[in-house]
Amino acid sequence: MERITKKNETGIEVNNIEEALERLSLFEDFYFDLIHQQEEISRQMKEMQENAQTRQYRYREISAQKVTNNVIINILKKYGIK
Repeated sequence: MERITKKNETGIEVNNIEEALERLSLFEDFYFDLIHQQEEISRQMKEMQENAQTRQYRYREISAQKVTNNVIINILKKYGIK
């Protein structure tokens, strides 16, 4: 991916504002989808726990996805994106 913004002493320089807005929009879609996935995974895990299905493959799979999503969210928070 080619960088379209550049930080300098006075702020942020943008090479192509339309492309920057498009990428920001896509990033926001990604971020909010990730948050929604976490909520959905938590709901599914709770439901499976209530039905004593924690030994099933699907439970382990969504547990791993939740951990992966948490890692991504923590990296984004490290850069001030939350």
